[in-house]
Amino acid sequence: MHKTIVWALLLVAAVTYLSLKPLAPLHAQQRATAPVPAAWDPAATRVLIRYGVTDADTANWKGRIEAASTGARVIGVEGLHFIQQDRAAKDGSFTFTTQSWAPRTQQTDLSPILPGPRAVFPNGIYAVVAGPPDARFKVSGAGDFTFSLADLTGGRQLAFNDGNIQVETAPNPSLLSGAAGEADFPAIARDSQGNLAVAWQEFFGERDRIVVRELVNGKWNEAETFETPETMDVFRPSAIFDKAGTLHVIWPVQVDGNWDLYSRRRSSSGWSAIERVTQNPGSDFHQKLIADKQGNLWLAWQSFRNGQSDIYAKSFSNGTWGAEMRISESAANDWEPSLAAADDGTIWVGWDTYDKGDYDVMVRPIRNGRPGQVRPITRSTRFEAHASLACDKQNRLWIAFDESTANWGKDYGYLEKTKGAPLYISRNIHVVRLDGDRLEEPTADIAKAFPLYVSRFVQNPQIVVNPDGSLTVAALQLTKSNSVIEVWGASGIWENVVLQLDGAGWHRAQVLPYSNGAHDERVALAGGPVGSLCAAWSSDSRDFANARIIHQNVYAAAIPLASASGGIAVHPFVEAPELSSATHPHEAADIKTIRAYRIQSGGSTYRIMRGDLHRHTALSGDGVGDGSLWDFYRYVLDAINLDFSTVTDHQGGGTTYNWWKVQKSCDLFLTPARLTTVYAYERSVLYPNGHRNIVFTKRGAPILPIDPLENRGPDNPNTKRSSDAVWPYLKQYNAIAFRHTTATDQGTDWKDHDNTLEPLVEVYQGHRLVYEHEGGPKGMTADRLYTHRSGYRPAGYIWNALAKGYRLGFEAASDHCSTHISYSCILTRGDSREDIVDAMRKRHTYGATDNIVLDFRVTSGGKEYLQGDEVPHNSKYVLHVNVIGTGAIGRVALIHNESYAYQSPGNGKRDLQFTYTDPHPAAGENRYYVRVEQEDGNLAWSSPVWILAP
Repeated sequence: MHKTIVWALLLVAAVTYLSLKPLAPLHAQQRATAPVPAAWDPAATRVLIRYGVTDADTANWKGRIEAASTGARVIGVEGLHFIQQDRAAKDGSFTFTTQSWAPRTQQTDLSPILPGPRAVFPNGIYAVVAGPPDARFKVSGAGDFTFSLADLTGGRQLAFNDGNIQVETAPNPSLLSGAAGEADFPAIARDSQGNLAVAWQEFFGERDRIVVRELVNGKWNEAETFETPETMDVFRPSAIFDKAGTLHVIWPVQVDGNWDLYSRRRSSSGWSAIERVTQNPGSDFHQKLIADKQGNLWLAWQSFRNGQSDIYAKSFSNGTWGAEMRISESAANDWEPSLAAADDGTIWVGWDTYDKGDYDVMVRPIRNGRPGQVRPITRSTRFEAHASLACDKQNRLWIAFDESTANWGKDYGYLEKTKGAPLYISRNIHVVRLDGDRLEEPTADIAKAFPLYVSRFVQNPQIVVNPDGSLTVAALQLTKSNSVIEVWGASGIWENVVLQLDGAGWHRAQVLPYSNGAHDERVALAGGPVGSLCAAWSSDSRDFANARIIHQNVYAAAIPLASASGGIAVHPFVEAPELSSATHPHEAADIKTIRAYRIQSGGSTYRIMRGDLHRHTALSGDGVGDGSLWDFYRYVLDAINLDFSTVTDHQGGGTTYNWWKVQKSCDLFLTPARLTTVYAYERSVLYPNGHRNIVFTKRGAPILPIDPLENRGPDNPNTKRSSDAVWPYLKQYNAIAFRHTTATDQGTDWKDHDNTLEPLVEVYQGHRLVYEHEGGPKGMTADRLYTHRSGYRPAGYIWNALAKGYRLGFEAASDHCSTHISYSCILTRGDSREDIVDAMRKRHTYGATDNIVLDFRVTSGGKEYLQGDEVPHNSKYVLHVNVIGTGAIGRVALIHNESYAYQSPGNGKRDLQFTYTDPHPAAGENRYYVRVEQEDGNLAWSSPVWILAP
């Protein structure tokens, strides 16, 4: 009885209304109010009434829900997926319009528009009601039907209007966070008495803190915060109760440039001091924390050491942490551990590894304090990652994980669609069971439990075995995206869903209310006695009109579960074959060659660092097809194996918190001698001002707001030049910028330029084309509409800028969705952020579509100069070209003052060297650059050199 009261009172947490704190630096973010659940009656039930399930056209729905029997009460009505004109009133009345899945964009290029899963995007209302089991409620004007609470018990779903209207119960959440901070990444723990603790990270006042709230004897305590003067940064916390009822919270902290795990404990005597748990000089994070059946604690985490990520574990017993043990054995990167404790004392650790050049799920038992054999769960060439573990009463291990296609993160772009797969082309979840040596999976198809929304995008599973033997899986689904074109999409909205598996199969997914948010959310689950599952989740409360972010909150709720029906039917787990082949069979050797290449010049030694200076994630409003911020680093470290990286989301992700999160992620994944992460964002303004990527060596610059006058277009006399704002900003924060997609509606007319502040230009991007000159290789032409992705503005060709005397180094990048076909290559003397940006300032760069070595120099007056340099006038100068290709070279073209001056045939060889002395130099300035053209279509462009006029 006590536990029943506790779980009922969980739903009655005192809440306050929120308003978005002002975030002045970001123009894109508006002051608004996030939706907040009211303080409902303890006996309340939340009922979801969904409309438009089978409609072929949108419809207006106007009605009212009211009590239809003695003791029945309607406490309130809220909207499901409402947009601006939709309304729900306190008297139970509502009016709204279902929305269309039809895409809003017309295309003339090579990218097909993908339709939605059905004609109408269903929405509806939440009615919070109360009364005895036989309490009845009437809906009039919008279907005209009645139902009782008894009709909905056991997870039953009712259908009316020939299935066009669905009625079911839903979790009734409590808001735990407040209005002052941005709350994210919650963890939840439950003790033996049914009390709860929820811990989360919170961005508050330009720094992070850990916040904890506990539900004790049915009442939520006031929030408690952990702040330490040594750090501004914390990351996802974990929480667990031990056998004595002591609450343990562990979280990553950045102190003096290093991320380690720290712990704090709350017992009956209060909170302990903060204790450092790991001592590694690299980043320690992505930790998981569980208690075994004896109440001892186990911790597993991901740790970067010597340029590589591995999985480690340790135990906590009798007040002391034991020695750490390495769990993963691969020479490749291992990621994101999970833990489960079996009744027989076995501790299972799960993770995924890039050992074979794709992600596979592994598990390993720990028995009597010693690791056993590593057991592969998956072996296919597909992307299989983000594992979650749970054990049942028979000591069998259940594993849930994500799956995507083979060749994840390999060659993909506007002109290359068949070899590889972008980061978010699809995402599905699998559940398997390890029983001794047998791998099994449920016979019921989990995909059929997601009938209404974008079923090919369900990810981040979290699994719990319920006491009755059924399974609960929580996951994140892409509920809606506007303008889905191939894999690119805008206005993405993800929601957390919970579903249950028993002998009757998978029960339909329950969407967690108020979970509409970002791509990287993961619901946290805490099990208990039958019917006592609870969850905590975060949401940025983005609206369903245009996915505008409002405020980041944390919620918790009890999850209504159906009574289990028989044992779960399984059959052997056999991975389906997938035809795939290596897109670059010699890539490892090519990378080794380019990393080993050295340029000795002017008494300095230069290496080539490969990176991407223009890469989006789902934090961008149009980043649906780009994957999460965290999968970006998997791609950078593993799939493309870069030396440096930038995240360039639009306006830093649109909010101050997202910009903070991006910068923090750069620090988290900074791996000396392996990956240098550079702070950056994209400032997106229409032609003629154009898009700019802005790069910093130091953290902390605010996002530069966009004046609406900058976006008036070329024909409006009131259009304001962006340079008036951008150039002083770059000087203030010691930053640089560069233009991209220059010959499109995102480009520029080159009426202004600063050689010092904007030293580079993006000559090619995988998401679009080459902007070198009209009709060049992989370039746009006026007569082929399909090349006009994002419009056609020929004034923006780079040759036009060079002809004006602008100094522009070249780089190539990916932008959206494109993977593995564009490289920004930087000639540096070191690998620090400062070294990389200094080389960019000097234009010591080149762009390439593969791991091509392009060494272009000039000797003049007894001195040597690198590509990008200005060369003092001398009547005698010689150009030197050295190319090491990744395939047979077709030709190397030498461009002089925007005309083709010379070409050297490759003769089918992979390397080419030549020198060139111009027989007819111009009377004034002479500009030269080199373009490499391989027979397989891969290209590279050196930065120009400028032979100064006398």
